[in-house]
Amino acid sequence: MTFHESWVERQIREATERGEFDDLPGTGKPLDLHDVDDPDWWVKRFVRREGLDASATMPPVMQLRAEHAGFPGSLLDVHREDRVREILQDYNRRVVEDRLRPVTGPSMPVVAPRVDVDAMVERWRGLRPPPPPPIVTPSPVAAAAPWWRRAWARLREGRHTTGTSATTTCPHSSPAFRPVSGDRRETGATLAGPRRAARRPRPRRARSS
Repeated sequence: MTFHESWVERQIREATERGEFDDLPGTGKPLDLHDVDDPDWWVKRFVRREGLDASATMPPVMQLRAEHAGFPGSLLDVHREDRVREILQDYNRRVVEDRLRPVTGPSMPVVAPRVDVDAMVERWRGLRPPPPPPIVTPSPVAAAAPWWRRAWARLREGRHTTGTSATTTCPHSSPAFRPVSGDRRETGATLAGPRRAARRPRPRRARSS
């Protein structure tokens, strides 16, 4: 007697031979059947296993109540106050629309609370960090100083950074500088070394007639 292997059975056999069914979660353990009586057990397990947000499976009124419970912490990523007010006003609008739905059954329906927009904005402000101090940029008019003032400032900075007692002075303002007769000038030992004697004028040679 020959055994006819279907396409599905062949795929399972080949996967088993490749070891794709080895080390699966729950291998060698009893089956978890504690929630088989719940008709939505497979949905709840899927949400838990995949790490999904279960609030999307709740009724609209319960979603609104969960959204209300997250205020104002859920608004910290919003940086503009007008955008925060828009979100809160949209929430109040959806709450009113949910209350206008027809109610069936003798029990009182569950309602979601509305929010005070101004009070919630104040709480949102208290949770936000203080704004950074403004950056003061120098005025372009004040930055454009004359060249001699910038040179004098660099000269003074150089004096403070060297830390020596020697001072640098302008040659024209030094007491060692003193003018001499004519256009000749001589400086003291502080700036130009030892003082040089003034040159004597050379005698003029007599021209031959």
